Amino acid sequence: MKIKLSFVVSVIIVVLIVGTATLFLYPAVGQGTLVLKITDKVDLTNVSSIDITIDKVEVYKAVIGEIVNETNETIETNETTTAGWETVVNESKSFDLIEITGVEEFLGEKTLTAGRYTQIRLEISDAKITIEDIQHDLKIPSKKIKLIHPFTIEANKTTTLVLDFDASESVVKAGPQYILKPVIKIIEK
Repeated sequence: MKIKLSFVVSVIIVVLIVGTATLFLYPAVGQGTLVLKITDKVDLTNVSSIDITIDKVEVYKAVIGEIVNETNETIETNETTTAGWETVVNESKSFDLIEITGVEEFLGEKTLTAGRYTQIRLEISDAKITIEDIQHDLKIPSKKIKLIHPFTIEANKTTTLVLDFDASESVVKAGPQYILKPVIKIIEK
């Protein structure tokens, strides 16, 4: 009888430890709010405007057990949950990166399922740069920008991310054309 009782107590202790650890690794399901803003902190002297149009912003909810490796590539496991891409913004919004220098402009907001998110994806349909009153098209190589930046949405809380474009590093001149290769820092507030 003593052997069975100590075995039962051991099983209960193991279950409590595993249960408690699971709560810390995978917080309770709920909803929180994600607010996205956009800014540019660099002032360019010869450039009067850098206009971009963002058509869609999505975030990727991680799979339980999914990790991001040292090179910021997502490695997926075979585990399944309600993971996948969530649309935060699904309407065209235009911004002049020079005009929003030092200003946080509202990009979008959405209530999301609590959990860990690992990526932000922007779809940019149009970009133009004006240098000394001459407007040039900015070529956008893939029309999509994928940003690897893990963040957590907590139940009943608001997470604010600011996408800080570095305009001086984001525009490259290649012969007669200009190319938009965005350098974006994500600031969590």
